[in-house]
Amino acid sequence: MVGRPSSRKPSEFGARLAALREKRGLTQAALAELIGMTQQQVTYYERRARSPSLEVVQRIALALDVPISALTPGASVEAKGRTGRPSEFEQRWDRIRALPRSAQKDIIETIDVAIERAERRTGG
Repeated sequence: MVGRPSSRKPSEFGARLAALREKRGLTQAALAELIGMTQQQVTYYERRARSPSLEVVQRIALALDVPISALTPGASVEAKGRTGRPSEFEQRWDRIRALPRSAQKDIIETIDVAIERAERRTGG
């Protein structure tokens, strides 16, 4: 983006996005191409966006090969910004988090039943 840099501090999302993008060795233009956006849109997300849509976060996480949680507040960029694919558990967790709360509740109830069954089998 041409022009002077923003004097406003980026959001936590924007800071995480920039750090993870740089850690992957990608330019804003390269990331933009991967997620089907313009470089100006990536600049906006890094510098100004406060609450991007879930769809945008999912596209960015997929392109950077990180779980969605790596872009959310409270996550460690070092811990979550690793190379390689997210674990199967992380992939499923991200999919569950994207569902409506009512669907999440149904899944949690199913998980609770499975945990209880496993604990009975193992004596835990």
